[in-house]
Amino acid sequence: MTATVHFQQRVRERIGYNVDPYKLARELVLGIENRDTDFVRFVGRASKCGRRVFWFKLPNRGAYYALIDTSSMTCLTVLPPGFTVNMAGKRTIELRDTDV
Repeated sequence: MTATVHFQQRVRERIGYNVDPYKLARELVLGIENRDTDFVRFVGRASKCGRRVFWFKLPNRGAYYALIDTSSMTCLTVLPPGFTVNMAGKRTIELRDTDV
């Protein structure tokens, strides 16, 4: 399990400097592996090579999305609601500020 430099930068930029990107990456991966749908939920497949979009919610900060390479369990980036993502073989989706 790893967090790319890009993921680290986006956590600081989009969530805040007081959120540890490594801890968040670890929590996301553990949440996915343990199927903790209270914390992290699968949204869709962004590529055929293992990149998946997941919704997660942080207390007092709101909802965000993470792009994670599930073949290596590498956290690639954090996306806020309002962004759009191209989904593999499907249309583009807009990330919403609501539970999925």
